[in-house]
Amino acid sequence: MKILNFGSLNLDHVYQMPHFVSAKETITALDYHTQVGGKGLNQSIALANAGLHVYHAGKIGKDGHQLKMFLQDHGVNTSFVFESEKASGHAIIQVVNGQNCIIVYGGANRDIEEKMIDQVFDSFDEGDLLLLQNEINLLDILLKRAHQKKMRIILNPSPIDETLLSAPIELCDRLILNEVEGMALASCESKNYEDIIHALANQFPHVEIVLTCGEKGAWAYQEGNYFYQEAYPVTVVDTTCAGDTFTGFYISACIQGHAIQRALQIACKAASFSVQKNGAADSIPLWDAVMRK
Repeated sequence: MKILNFGSLNLDHVYQMPHFVSAKETITALDYHTQVGGKGLNQSIALANAGLHVYHAGKIGKDGHQLKMFLQDHGVNTSFVFESEKASGHAIIQVVNGQNCIIVYGGANRDIEEKMIDQVFDSFDEGDLLLLQNEINLLDILLKRAHQKKMRIILNPSPIDETLLSAPIELCDRLILNEVEGMALASCESKNYEDIIHALANQFPHVEIVLTCGEKGAWAYQEGNYFYQEAYPVTVVDTTCAGDTFTGFYISACIQGHAIQRALQIACKAASFSVQKNGAADSIPLWDAVMRK
């Protein structure tokens, strides 16, 4: 089975802030640094750090060479990373007391073309795994083409927008999402985590659902069965890559044959490692480090 992550590649601009900026307000940042990121890149690194061989497909601008090199340095296959005439995607991240607020500009990530999708998918077959997020364009086409090829599809439906809400999400085999995304997809007004995952299960009864709940842990649903895992209490420094770390380690644990409850435990533990460090992809732990604890 081959693993393909068709996703975003971003240059992140990270600002440590005294508080999140409000309308009409100008404030001075406490610190600033740049880093590689994008949910696609982060999740490819998480998969690789969790012991899997992963192919990354996406686009970068002429300014994005370091993104491709970063993937390669972490063992990710970049044969399907192409160059766009547009600037590389980037994010502006505000961090306040370990919590973050993110603005994403698509750039080259929104320059995916159907002919590129066909070129990439020619190298993959029935039973191969496709991981998607919503930071690139043509999500609906990717879902339909992968379904036609009988690939296994995992979607992290983030960020939520009209394009995502109109996509054929029912074609997915697994959804990995947080409570805000879950409320939007299931049209659930309750903020109670159990209500959210039950609403998602009712809407997508044939899809495995994994709901991440931050410091409240994580839920999973599969074929009428529900599972819950508490979070690991740690001192939080930066939550930027916690969800992406969880996603990569959960997928790896499942592929390696672990049952859902154990996969949730491993993924929550990996996420707890991530939030104790600043940064995005650089905060993702290695599989052996997580399993030793």
